[in-house]
Amino acid sequence: MLSIKKYPFKYKGNKNEKGVKRVVERIIRDVSKRGDDAIVYWTRKFDCPEFKREDIIVGEFKPHIEPEMEPLINNLIKRIEDFAKAQIQGIKKKIELNSCSQIFIPVQRAGIYVPSGKAPLFSSLLMSAVPAKVAGVEEVYITTPPDKENRISPYILFCAKILGIKKIFKVGGAQAIAGMAFGTETIPKVDIIAGAGNKYVQKAKKLLFGTVGIDTIAGPSEIVIIADDHANPEFLAWDLLSQAEHGEDSMAILITPSSNLAKNVKRYVENIISSFPKMEPIKKALKKNGGIILVKDLEEAFSLSNEIAPEHLSLQIKEPEEKWLNLIKNAGAIFTGDYSPVTIGDYWAGPSHILPTGGTCRFLSLLSVRTFLKEISIISFEKEEFLKAMDNVIALSEKEGLFAHAESIRVRGKYERNK
Repeated sequence: MLSIKKYPFKYKGNKNEKGVKRVVERIIRDVSKRGDDAIVYWTRKFDCPEFKREDIIVGEFKPHIEPEMEPLINNLIKRIEDFAKAQIQGIKKKIELNSCSQIFIPVQRAGIYVPSGKAPLFSSLLMSAVPAKVAGVEEVYITTPPDKENRISPYILFCAKILGIKKIFKVGGAQAIAGMAFGTETIPKVDIIAGAGNKYVQKAKKLLFGTVGIDTIAGPSEIVIIADDHANPEFLAWDLLSQAEHGEDSMAILITPSSNLAKNVKRYVENIISSFPKMEPIKKALKKNGGIILVKDLEEAFSLSNEIAPEHLSLQIKEPEEKWLNLIKNAGAIFTGDYSPVTIGDYWAGPSHILPTGGTCRFLSLLSVRTFLKEISIISFEKEEFLKAMDNVIALSEKEGLFAHAESIRVRGKYERNK
């Protein structure tokens, strides 16, 4: 179930990419041609057999949830909002150099995809929509799949209500992404799509990037834990299981130089799985993308982690984390110490839990306020500074063979000389 392997080890990730791509390409083509009719067809096929065209948009919603949940959700919103506001203060620090500056403009329309297949991930809605709101996005929309009875979770509806989101579209999967990218008769075309989702959702985002902006590739969950003899094996076992719980495509890997720790964690995992119900999806994930990898030392552990480039990297080691942070090149988010499990980041810490997966954190970052902002440079040369730069710009333009570029400079110089 959770095998112990020795280094060198090559993580191969999830396969069957070609099959996923073929399905998603077909859905995208259909939505681009048939709009709402295609949305209805694919929603009936994958989510709700009785789905109708008029079901695409959710009408007025008055959600009811347990009273004790309301303050919890409001507290979480405040934590995410406070962190996002702190981010934007750093981002918008004014830069002025050589008669140039920059401004940040929010996108006008953002579409938030909220997964709801195995469970309604209303926390993912908050982790996406709150930074969009803080960034100043004017129109924020939600798409989320209906269940078999054509319903949406009251928690998703409640969060949308609290955030002031006016429109929710009862659509999931690749068809939701295509609908927001192209626009349909009912679903508006957006500027950027954000949010987590399964491999079909993420493949659609990847294929449609360029037609629409995307936040990151936030697919099946991943965790790599680097731990030594200091670590509590029961903590590690539950941390691995908690990420495998997201689905059978999830990845859960422990890297350690301690064979004793490896054996203890394996034993804990097996005991937990045999003692608790509803563990079948977790068992499948561990068999497919789980493992404990023995390395000779922590340096080798960090090297392997950088190769894997995990969404979540957990450090549960005795030595101060600062010593090791400079060895980390690739990770979506880093969790340091015994009492910073990934679940804290999922539900309470403040930074968004929408993170790059599938090795894409080699070049992508987590969702944040910056996701929804466009950085625009402003060039404001005065005449005197232009005249100083004129000969240099003409020489550079002519060296590249761009005659009109050079003349756009030269004509201004002539004008000033002839005044």
